[in-house]
Amino acid sequence: MLPRVVIHNMVSVRRRADWFTPDVGLYYEVATRCHVDAILSGSETMLEGFKDVEGRAEGLPCDCEQEESERASHGPLMVVTDSRGRIRQWALLRNQPYWRDALALVSAATPEEYLAYLSKEGVEYILTGEDDVDMRAALEELHTRYGVTEWSLLASTAAQL
Repeated sequence: MLPRVVIHNMVSVRRRADWFTPDVGLYYEVATRCHVDAILSGSETMLEGFKDVEGRAEGLPCDCEQEESERASHGPLMVVTDSRGRIRQWALLRNQPYWRDALALVSAATPEEYLAYLSKEGVEYILTGEDDVDMRAALEELHTRYGVTEWSLLASTAAQL
């Protein structure tokens, strides 16, 4: 079964959103009100978000010492596509109060070193596709493994006037 997909699109006029500091907490609080089972984000989006919090906890609270049993048992899964193995801030990502956990979508082209890193960090992943993640197969696997029936895709689009 394929989950129903809800797309949330954020548009930046003139390809600029650097004139304000976004309230990341409010953004994800509102996004999780849609009562979906999972939220999808790309690695590029996550890396941009990490730039805002590198070296400071402002906007994304994190108790990286938090035990797995203390994580929120409710809320959506945060699912990040990362075939190139770029995300290294999984402790920060997994311990946010907006979702119950985070996992990676990877492909056969993902470096073995990164898959070993994910396993060492206790980050679950779904391997599907050759060069890129096969999203149809990933959605089916998310339904099978985690019971995902409704999925939220957070997208960002730049529009220039």
